[in-house]
Amino acid sequence: MFYLKSILIFIYVYIYRLT
Repeated sequence: MFYLKSILIFIYVYIYRLT
C-alpha cells in the first residue's frame, strides 16, 4: 500500500500550504 501512503502525504502537504 505504498500509493496510499503517498496520497496521504500529498493531502497533508496540500492542507499545510493552505493554512
